[in-house]
Amino acid sequence: MKSRSFVIKGLSVFMGLLFLVAMSFATAEAKCCPNPGAGGKCHDGYKTKIGECCGVGKCNIFCCDCSKGCRKASDGGDESRKTCDDKCDSAHSTCSSGCTIACTGAPSDTCDILCDNKCSSERGTCKKGCESKYPSEAAEEQDCFNAFNAHDKNFDGHLSKGEFSDMVKKNNLTINEKSEFDEMDKNKDGRISHEEAGIQMPAAIKEKINSRKKK
Repeated sequence: MKSRSFVIKGLSVFMGLLFLVAMSFATAEAKCCPNPGAGGKCHDGYKTKIGECCGVGKCNIFCCDCSKGCRKASDGGDESRKTCDDKCDSAHSTCSSGCTIACTGAPSDTCDILCDNKCSSERGTCKKGCESKYPSEAAEEQDCFNAFNAHDKNFDGHLSKGEFSDMVKKNNLTINEKSEFDEMDKNKDGRISHEEAGIQMPAAIKEKINSRKKK
């Protein structure tokens, strides 16, 4: 009997470890994709419909945990950001060339400093405009994090069934509420955590939490 009990306990521990491995793998693979809204464009040019995300496969209602990642440009990068970077680099290069010509015959040190400042400022303005138009992946993850927290009324880092239901109603989502909740509630404790929703905590917030723990 003792040996049988030992085997059962061993199996229980093994199954528990398998669950934790599966959970950590799911979290590591989780991907939040942009949600440009109806008629908006994903990075590969695809136009989204109402309630649709820029995921290749199925995403949850936060546009996270997308099964096959996000839609990308054909070269495997982010076409929009690449275009922006190229544009800003070109603008910076053009400005530098123009400065070199304009500064011919002028005191070199003074001219170089003025030119560098002007070109850096122009490139900075260009980059800022790009970042605003095409948010970084970190900004997209922050949006998902904020959307989750907006419905976490008691600030416990989880969405209860009631909080989840309120979110669905407020956003006029046409989904099977129960099945969507059950699918995200991976450990079946009746609530959804950031990790279960496939939302990564932004690095800046992690640092703040870790610094508070050290104190």
